Parts: sequence; structure tokens; C-alpha cells
Amino acid sequence: MDPIEYIKKNWGDYGARLTFEELKVESGIMLLLRKTCSTLAIEDLANYTQRMASILNVKRTISGCEQPVLDRKGWINSIIEDPSNLQLEKWIFAFLFAQSNYKKFVSQLKHPDETFEENFMRNH
Repeated sequence: MDPIEYIKKNWGDYGARLTFEELKVESGIMLLLRKTCSTLAIEDLANYTQRMASILNVKRTISGCEQPVLDRKGWINSIIEDPSNLQLEKWIFAFLFAQSNYKKFVSQLKHPDETFEENFMRNH
């Protein structure tokens, strides 16, 4: 949905009183906050991926040497290099663990939607 239309539809009287320029500013702020929250979540999940790969001892081979997996791309490459059942089970375990325990292993950040809502409400 267009951010301006979203504001008009969901902000009630306050949104109806805003001029078009004010609506553009508010929608810009809304989009910027959403982008910032998404970036923080991506960074946090990248850190989680590295930790989980370390705990599960997921490695990839580069030029004949085993290297630890540092990011999602490295994990995908490790599965391509070694598509054994064990590698797939490690990936599935890590994915399910992240999905079910997101709030528990993220100590500094909240769920991206909650962070977005709090920042958005703070500005309004």
C-alpha cells in the first residue's frame, strides 16, 4: 500500500488534517524507520548465523582448507559443497531454532515489527 494512502486510511482525524506536503514528510519518516529496523534485523540475523554455524561446527572448504562459516552465503555454499544429510539437518535445526526463539536470542533488539511500531509511535 502507498504510505500516504496508509496514513490517510489508518490515522483517522490526524491523518485527514495533514496537508499533502506533511503527508509526504510523515510517509518518508515511516519508510526510513522501517528500513532502519529491517537493517538492524538483518545485521542481527547475520550475527546469529555466524554463531549457530560455529556451535554446530559448520565449515566450508576454500582452496583445500576448511574455513568457518561466517554468513548466510557461506552456509549455503557449505551445503552445496557437502549436501549430506548431516549438513541439511544442521541447517534445518538452525532455521527452526531461529524461527521459534527469535526473541530469546536477540537480547538488544526486539522483533523488527515491534521496533518499527515503537519508533513510529515515539515520533507521532
